Amino acid sequence: SEDKEALDLILDEEDNKYLLEALDRLTDRQREVIILYYFENMKIEDIASRLGVTYRTVVNTKTRALEKMALLLKNKV
Repeated sequence: SEDKEALDLILDEEDNKYLLEALDRLTDRQREVIILYYFENMKIEDIASRLGVTYRTVVNTKTRALEKMALLLKNKV
């Protein structure tokens, strides 16, 4: 997916220190969605069910989190 490619690009361009700092700057909900989706490989519908929110809310949260992380990493946090 496009988001997966974006995350791979971020990981290729920056080291783990910056990634962890960027994750730390996200809201708790954004961080949770990113971790569940990318690191625990959960499906969006499963994340929505687990968090008690809609599918669209998870998609929007993930998109905003990736945009924020990309900006933070571009500026090296």
